[in-house]
Order: sequence, then C-alpha cells, then structure tokens
Amino acid sequence: SCNMNYHENGLSKRGGTVIKILQSGGLGPSTIGQGIFQFFTPSIQKLLFAVNGTMYHDSYSNVIHTGMSSSNFVSFVQTANKVFFADGQTTPQYWDGSAGSSSDVTAATSWTGNMPIQMVSHTRAGSGAGDRLWAVTPDSLWYSKLGTQTDFLNSDAGKIPIDSIGGLVGAFDLGGQLFAFSRTQTFLIVDTDPSIANWGYTNALWEGGVASWRLIDKAMNNLYFMAEDGLIYSLMGVFSTGAYNAEPLTRPAFVDKFIRENVNLGNIQNFHVSYDRKLRALKFFMQEGGSGNNIALTYFIDKKPDSAWIVHSNTGYSSGYNATCSCEVRNAPGDYQIWTMD
Repeated sequence: SCNMNYHENGLSKRGGTVIKILQSGGLGPSTIGQGIFQFFTPSIQKLLFAVNGTMYHDSYSNVIHTGMSSSNFVSFVQTANKVFFADGQTTPQYWDGSAGSSSDVTAATSWTGNMPIQMVSHTRAGSGAGDRLWAVTPDSLWYSKLGTQTDFLNSDAGKIPIDSIGGLVGAFDLGGQLFAFSRTQTFLIVDTDPSIANWGYTNALWEGGVASWRLIDKAMNNLYFMAEDGLIYSLMGVFSTGAYNAEPLTRPAFVDKFIRENVNLGNIQNFHVSYDRKLRALKFFMQEGGSGNNIALTYFIDKKPDSAWIVHSNTGYSSGYNATCSCEVRNAPGDYQIWTMD
C-alpha cells in the first residue's frame, strides 16, 4: 500500500501537493532547484531558494546573490538574525533579511579551491566554543571567530582537521554535541575545553556514515540519516546498541529490500530528507525509476520500525514529490508544512 498516513495512531489518506511559486524569468525546463529554506525570526519571514546559481527570496523578482555554482546543492543554516548558505564552490554568504543582497563571510585563506559544502550552527555555553558558526570542507571542520559568526579568518577562528576516508560529507549538532560524517565514518567533535588548543575529535565506535549532508535530519531528540548503501539509521539507535550491532530502521519491515530492488541508489546524491512535524514523520525523497526523485519514503517516528514506513508518491503526474530539495515552512501560526522544489 502507499499514500497513507499513520500519525495520530490511525490510518488516513495523505493530502495533496500544491504549486506555491511558478517558474519564470526564462529559466527553461532543464533548470532544477538547488536549495530552499525559510528564514524566520520574530520580525522576518522570507523564503530563500536557489536556481541556476542564483539565490532568490519569495519570488523570482527578488535576487539577493548571483554567481554561485549552477549545479551544486546549497545548504542553509540560520542564526538569531542571519541566514547563511554555502554551495561548495563559491564563498559562503550571509543575509539579514532586509539588505538588497547577501554578503561574503570572511573566508579562511585555505578555503581557496576547497569551499565549505555546509554551514552548521553549534554552540557550547561555558566552553571555548561559545557562540560560533561551523563550516564543513572535505578535510576539516572550521569554526568562526568567537561572537562573530561571519568571520572564519581572524582572531580565534580556526579548524579541526579530520582524517576521514573519502572526505567529510556533512555535520550536525544534536543537543550541543557536534557530529561529523564521512560516507563510512562518524566523528564526535571534542570542544568542551576552554582552551582551543585541546580541541579535536574522536571516532565513533560505529563503523558507518551518511551519503550526504542532505540525508541527515533531526526529529524530536534524535538524528536520522541514510547511508550510501541505502540503509537508514537513527543516531540514538546506533549508540544505544553500543554501536557494535546497530540495526537499520529499514530492516524490520523489509524496507531495505524495497530500496535495494526499486530505488536508484546510483543517484543517491540527489536524495534528501525533511521532517514533517505535523505528521511526526520523516520524508526521504528518492528516485524509483524515472530520471529524478519521484517518491517520498515516509517514516512515522512514533511507530515501531516494523510498521512505521509507507511510500508517498503521485504515479500519474508531476507533483511535490518530484523534489530536488525540500525544507520546513511555517505557513501560518501552528501550521508547519514541507515545501519542495523541482
């Protein structure tokens, strides 16, 4: 079965999808969305989206940055009053929601040819980490100047080199602990010491990683992620087993078999995940046949793994499930939705 919801301890048909922003400006049918994010503060509510190397907000009439990669996916992160975005090819940007354009962060000198693929918000009150922003490159995690999240060059800004297999592909903060991932490894960042000289990392006992930063998301007090072989894990599940016998969430219901036999894992770098807090479900957007993403493998976090999975899709026509990127949007007070781009 498919296209059903399991939330609220019941069974119901899923809702439909609706177009919010029409493609315009002569962008052409081959243009795909590279990233989407809602910048939300007490006084600002803006929808940012990247297409063909250009960053817009709210409509194609509002350009805030040009000259980015026209093919790389764009990562976003928000601090109290700024939104940051990075594409892995050009200098990361920040925007305050009102300026006519975004601005470059102060880049570390050695970022040339090695630009961050992701920016991560991570703070540790009472330690040297303090109020900083972090950036991910394949060989290191970089931290901004204390109290100045736009500066990765001056004063006490710096990096933690990480010796990983194949390079880092993402990072995520959970409850004040920063995790970094390669495709086959997980690292715990050690930054509790007041002295930056004592910072570093430890390898997690679990020998596993994630396919990309786009396949990591938080739901309630847990992290969920998809590995490059298509298996999906929860971070709590990995560490609660001692990391020696972690069982994928997809195995009890044989969803791992569905993925192996039906999903095009050769295009896993195009997959992504978003958490729907209304459904209390994670939607893993992926490709079943065709030439791009066309289904959302949906996991309801309140149910046991053997009965928590279902496929959401539209088989007859294009829809919000033909999604190259997605994000959570506060549509109205108490109304949170998953918005996508194709």
